[in-house]
Amino acid sequence: MNDTWVTLTGYSREEVIGQSPGNCIIWPTVEAAVHFNSGVAGKGFLRGWEQEFTKKSGEVYVVQLSAQVLNVRGEKVVLSTLVDITERKQAEKPA
Repeated sequence: MNDTWVTLTGYSREEVIGQSPGNCIIWPTVEAAVHFNSGVAGKGFLRGWEQEFTKKSGEVYVVQLSAQVLNVRGEKVVLSTLVDITERKQAEKPA
């Protein structure tokens, strides 16, 4: 949870760190969290997945999400990147 993520979502690190994925406030549904976790756990990565999220303010935004399992000092961690594609998705909607 870097500064860019905090700015994007409106949530503080303290509100999110340590929460289990199924209970975590960043996921819009338990199913979305399960999809992410099973994809990363099964293949070790997830690429180009588009997912809607809701900011703390209630505003909906869309990201393209990629994640990779890494081994850091003997501990498995997940590095993920989010690219906000909300404007692109809105532009793609039929007029």
